Amino acid sequence: YPLIAFKFLTGCRNGEALALWWQDIRFDEERIIIRKSYDSKSRIFKPTKNEAVRFFPMKKGSKLWDILDELLAIIEQQLKQINQLTMLLEKFTDSENRNNSKSF
Repeated sequence: YPLIAFKFLTGCRNGEALALWWQDIRFDEERIIIRKSYDSKSRIFKPTKNEAVRFFPMKKGSKLWDILDELLAIIEQQLKQINQLTMLLEKFTDSENRNNSKSF
């Protein structure tokens, strides 16, 4: 749903939407920078169809702003979980390594 809503609200092409990075979404400037496209057949990033950089306004409180803000919050939560799991894995690995070195 978020990708479809994003494309509907911005009018960008599939490849342009897939080529966006978080650095292209400027909450502080209330705009989105569309500078490249992703070609799923060749799996490469390339310039947009007309090779122009476009700026799309994104007003605070708009539906587009809310969708992207919600996605950012989900990603941040997932990153926290990944970091917690990584720390647990490192503790487990360290513990296993200590136990294995004692047995030799």
